[in-house]
Amino acid sequence: MRDPSVCSSLGALFLLLLFFCYILINPFVNYGWML
Repeated sequence: MRDPSVCSSLGALFLLLLFFCYILINPFVNYGWML
């Protein structure tokens, strides 16, 4: 039996991590494209 609040908080944390990785990697991708 899983608590829905824990599940939603895990989902939010995962989305935040994905967004952070995107922000971190995106400048390198843009720099590579500019080269």
